[in-house]
Amino acid sequence: MSLSSEPGTQCESLGWDRVLGWRVGRHRLASPAGTPVEVTSALVGVQAQVASSAHQVLAVRCSSPGGIDVERLLWTDRVLVKTWAMRGTLHLLPAAEWPEWVALLSTREWRITPAWVKYHGVTAEELDAVTAAVPEALAGGPLTRDELADRVAELTGHAHLSEQLRSGWTAVFKPAAAQGLLCQGPPRDGNITFVDPARWLGQRASRPARAMSTLCRRWTSR
Repeated sequence: MSLSSEPGTQCESLGWDRVLGWRVGRHRLASPAGTPVEVTSALVGVQAQVASSAHQVLAVRCSSPGGIDVERLLWTDRVLVKTWAMRGTLHLLPAAEWPEWVALLSTREWRITPAWVKYHGVTAEELDAVTAAVPEALAGGPLTRDELADRVAELTGHAHLSEQLRSGWTAVFKPAAAQGLLCQGPPRDGNITFVDPARWLGQRASRPARAMSTLCRRWTSR
């Protein structure tokens, strides 16, 4: 493999061992070091659709893999946050960086096409109403999925969306998460809950332009 340069300059030849070595290093696998929060920040979030997978990602990269307690970091210390982020999937993010991430995620355009409406059974107007109702629904504290669905249905008058609001895919609540109105909260009796991140973390989203600059500098400096 060769790196292209300006005309007239010498190209540097790279072998796959160097390329793969660089990737392993950037993924924090060559020299495990740091705390779970530091590693999560360095990786720009940890995919957390499967909790055990997220734990494994941290365990092979942190300096003390035996002492990692993701539940404590999320629900007691509140230094990590679990929310829908890149690609609309669950990720662990450092709580201190949540304002920048939400500022960027809030700029995402949710294209509600006829195919989306047909698949999810929710119109664009209904989705807007659900998103707008989330802050009031969560004002009293953590709610389970069923409790949140009931409260949102009551506030919006959209009782016919009961099935969609209870869906494990949580498609109708992802726009609220992207706007910083909702994230996962501490489990209750084996059920996940949802909370208002501003109250749970005591932070609010940054401005998008500033967030983009901050996150780009943070990532490229590593």
